[in-house]
Amino acid sequence: RWVRQPTSAERNEIFSRTQGARDIGRGGDVVLLCQVRQGGTLSCMIDSETRPRLRLGETALAIAQRYVMATTDFDGYATVGRWVRLTFDFNVRR
Repeated sequence: RWVRQPTSAERNEIFSRTQGARDIGRGGDVVLLCQVRQGGTLSCMIDSETRPRLRLGETALAIAQRYVMATTDFDGYATVGRWVRLTFDFNVRR
C-alpha cells in the first residue's frame, strides 16, 4: 500500500526535465524492480525497457523516487526488504 505516489504534475515535470525536447516517437514501456527501504522509500533498478536508446528507464527511476510505501502491510508485517515492480507506460497516444 502506497503512502505517497507522484502526482501527474510531478510526473510531467520529471519527464520534461529528463527527456527535454527529445523526440521519443511512439514512446515505450519500462519495468522497475524495487526494494522497500527503511522509511518506505524505494531502491530501484531497471528490470526491462522496450526501447533503451530513449533512456526512458532513467525517467522511470527519477519518478520512482517519489513513491513511498507503508512500512507495514495490512496484516501488520514489515514491508522493509520486500520487492515490488513498478510499470511505466510512456507510449504516446494520439
